[in-house]
Amino acid sequence: LLALAVIALTASTPIHANEAVCKGLTDGSKLTFAEDMRASHSVEAGGRLELKCSVLAAPTADIVWFHNGNEVEIQEGPKDHLISSGKRMGISILESRLVRECVSAEDAGTYSCVALSPCSKTIKQSVNVVLAGKGVPSCNPSSEPTISLHTYSRMELPTVPVQLVCRSSHSPLSRVRWERVADDDTTMPISYAASGFLQLPSGDLLVDPQTLSAEDGEELVTLTMRCHVGSSHVDSSIIFMEEEE
Repeated sequence: LLALAVIALTASTPIHANEAVCKGLTDGSKLTFAEDMRASHSVEAGGRLELKCSVLAAPTADIVWFHNGNEVEIQEGPKDHLISSGKRMGISILESRLVRECVSAEDAGTYSCVALSPCSKTIKQSVNVVLAGKGVPSCNPSSEPTISLHTYSRMELPTVPVQLVCRSSHSPLSRVRWERVADDDTTMPISYAASGFLQLPSGDLLVDPQTLSAEDGEELVTLTMRCHVGSSHVDSSIIFMEEEE
């Protein structure tokens, strides 16, 4: 199943409407911001600007950042809805970050986070970035990669494969590393050979809950995975829920 999924996911195009996908959502389509961005944000000249945008979506969302009306970054969300056309919850919270190092007057202005989903109307929220101080002091940009998009949480049926996103626009894909997190917060390395895990070319992790349940000898209810990029890491949690009668 996971091998076939890779073919479907790597051949996918940007988000597009799919009637079967939309009708298969057990809790209906959703697209909203999980958190509101501040109306304004001040940053020192020569400093580091980091903006966060959290989106709750079903079945998925792509996030596009704009600066003063100009597109500056596109972040494609998970495409696991392309694997099968059956029923799914597909509810996830994606956290996106836009980072600018050594900011100057050119970086001031309005930044907008736009979220697109195949079953909902596009949404947008904006923040006004103001430059504090005059001139641009000497600046040494950080060499550490930033995780620019990741799955914060996901709710899904226990029969549906899940794609967990972990991306960095400043890091080679080979530096994306996943671990499984136990209940006591200790981590365990994962095996990709004939297991319920498969790392995609993007660095994302594809999880097959049915295979994992068979390996663990019990039904999988929750799963937390930790993604490492350089010295940074984030956790992604999946809650598996039975479909209501």
